[in-house]
Amino acid sequence: MIGDETLHPTTRALVAYGRALIGTGPPPPYKGAAGASDRLFVLERVGEARVEIRASGPHLDALIGRPANGLDLASLFAGPDKTLFLALLAAATAAPGPGVLRVLADGDQSFELMIAPLSPKFAGRNRYLGHFQPREEEALIGPMQQLRIAAIHTSLARPRHRLRLVVSNP
Repeated sequence: MIGDETLHPTTRALVAYGRALIGTGPPPPYKGAAGASDRLFVLERVGEARVEIRASGPHLDALIGRPANGLDLASLFAGPDKTLFLALLAAATAAPGPGVLRVLADGDQSFELMIAPLSPKFAGRNRYLGHFQPREEEALIGPMQQLRIAAIHTSLARPRHRLRLVVSNP
């Protein structure tokens, strides 16, 4: 598991925005996510295992090597990694809160994929804000054909209730 402190500063800021979007935390300072807008996109879950990219920009198109709008992002993951990606969406919706995948693309390029559910009052429970963030300073070189998950963090959402242990000795 990875914690907030191990994430790229831009990813940390967007996780905070994701929390603010669903009402579980305050937004970060404005400059926290500077330069992130060209790597933002919207995902829509349109089936049990299909998650289409919506409203993406040219940076994501270049990264994937083809127009991203309408592409099934889940199809870039294979086997168990696809199952984990879909589980992250389910966990982000159930928490509710952002989750982050550390992903390896072709050629072992490492980046973070942040997923935050959009508020049901705006887009229903099947839409998510997404963001690709390179782990290194240099930009990722596309096109990506296959994604592998290196780490997953689904507990970035703050719990609403704390569990208490109660012991009763009759």
